[in-house]
Amino acid sequence: MSAANDGDQSTYWESTDNSFPRWARIDLGTATSVDQIVLKVPAPTVWQTRVQTLSVQGGADGSSYSTVVASADHRSRWSVV
Repeated sequence: MSAANDGDQSTYWESTDNSFPRWARIDLGTATSVDQIVLKVPAPTVWQTRVQTLSVQGGADGSSYSTVVASADHRSRWSVV
């Protein structure tokens, strides 16, 4: 799971058996207002353009979650930073 948040765009996280759903729990440490989530995928030299189906859930106690962003398809896009 460390590759999910290692800051290296050439690495990425997958579930151990490549099964669905794949998920990652991110603990922000305290209740925090979030207005943007950025999912950086490997550069186009590594990954071809693809569609990822994503949803976002949020919660305050680490065990109960509600949908913040409903499941939807998102096309990969890249920008030079």
